[in-house]
Amino acid sequence: MLRRIDIRHILIISGLHIEQQTRCSYVRRKELAIFKLLYKNPSIKQKDLVTEAGKSLSTIKRIKESLQKKDYIRRVGGKRYGKWEILI
Repeated sequence: MLRRIDIRHILIISGLHIEQQTRCSYVRRKELAIFKLLYKNPSIKQKDLVTEAGKSLSTIKRIKESLQKKDYIRRVGGKRYGKWEILI
């Protein structure tokens, strides 16, 4: 289910207080849930995301790829010891 959500709503949901953004995008509720988990714990492991979100590993990977394509998140510092950086 796709729903048009303004980036400001994502910022409010994640607890950020940033000036108004002008770009909009289609964001799924599943993506918002994963985004929020990554914001709370940038060094979270995929297994922990699966446990906390209640989704399968392949779904978590697909959602992370989608968020990366939309330039909402970025991996910094490598696969093993890296962290997720929130770009919005």
